[in-house]
Amino acid sequence: MQSVTTTKQRFKSARNMLWNRKKLDIRKKDIKPDLQKSVIKIVNLCEKHFEVCHHLCLQTHKEKAEYVKTELDDKFRGPWNVVVGQKFGGVVTYIPEHFMYFGVKGTYYLVYCTRNMKRAEKRRH
Repeated sequence: MQSVTTTKQRFKSARNMLWNRKKLDIRKKDIKPDLQKSVIKIVNLCEKHFEVCHHLCLQTHKEKAEYVKTELDDKFRGPWNVVVGQKFGGVVTYIPEHFMYFGVKGTYYLVYCTRNMKRAEKRRH
């Protein structure tokens, strides 16, 4: 038997999706969906740490970048590169499906991996 969703439940779900969209501002990406979910989860944990104990830990953008990089290196083999800030620009080289540039609550994250880049270059020649 299928469960029936009420109008109230659908409204609550739509409201949560809208709130999450406002909170997350994806600017550019070339990333696998499962990896994207993991990156967003790690960054959300980073932001929560900042909100909870901003007077003790993760006070600067550099500390946030170090946290995210360490988590990604541990979980997905590095080297991962992470830039965190409110205003920055740049051009990077990354392996396909390992790049994401997005913002969370006004702080922007540039996350990309450069693993096996030298090996890939040798194959082309």
